Amino acid sequence: MANNPTETNQEVKIRRAPKFIPFMAIGTGLGALLGLIIGLSVPVDQQTGKSLLGLLVVFLAGVGFGLGVLLVVILDRIFIARSKTAEATKLEG
Repeated sequence: MANNPTETNQEVKIRRAPKFIPFMAIGTGLGALLGLIIGLSVPVDQQTGKSLLGLLVVFLAGVGFGLGVLLVVILDRIFIARSKTAEATKLEG
């Protein structure tokens, strides 16, 4: 016996959604790179030791991570505002 499929119409929202992980990874990488550049640009006679380099890298990596998260949340809100509504048909059976 063949079952006749039933159709159900419903409204769905279509939107683009940014992926969080790439933004967080790029922000962290750029922050760590900036910390490395700043730490290595300080003259040797003014350094308080190699711990300054490590602290700068870790701190600026955290700042970069936070800025990456902030950027992706702002982009997500923009994409939510630009979302469109469409009608979808669901076949059951």
